[in-house]
Amino acid sequence: MKKFGLLFFLLLFTTAGAFAQDKRASYYDNGSKKWEGTVIDGKKMGEWVYYYDNGQVQKEGIYREGKPYGEWTSYWRNGQQKSLGKYIVHNGEPVKHGEWTFYHKNGAEQARGAYRGGKKVGTWYEYNTLGIEIGKKQH
Repeated sequence: MKKFGLLFFLLLFTTAGAFAQDKRASYYDNGSKKWEGTVIDGKKMGEWVYYYDNGQVQKEGIYREGKPYGEWTSYWRNGQQKSLGKYIVHNGEPVKHGEWTFYHKNGAEQARGAYRGGKKVGTWYEYNTLGIEIGKKQH
C-alpha cells in the first residue's frame, strides 16, 4: 500500500509540473498595470488584459497556445470601444475572421464588415463620427 501511495504522489507531482501555470503581470514606471495573464509551459493562455498607462483597458481577449484566439476587444485611451472581432489560427498564425466592427474615439461606429482568413470579404460599411453611413465597398 505504501508503494501505491508513493507512486500516486510521484505521478501527481510530475503531472503538475508538466502543466506549469503562472499568473503574470507587468507594470508601468508609474505603478499602474501594463498587462496581466496566464502563462502555461511558456505560452500565453487564457484571458489576457492589456492596459494604458492611465489604467484604462487597452485590449482584452483570449490566447490559445500563445496566439490570440476567439473574441478580442480593444479600446481607445478614453475608454471608448475601438474594435470588436474574432481571431482564428490560420496556417499557424492568428488572423481576423468573421464579423468585425471598428469605432471612432467618440464611440460611434466607424466601419463594419467581415474577414475570412485575415482578408476583407463581402460588403464593408463606413460611417462618419455621427454614425451616419458615408460609404460601402465590396471586397
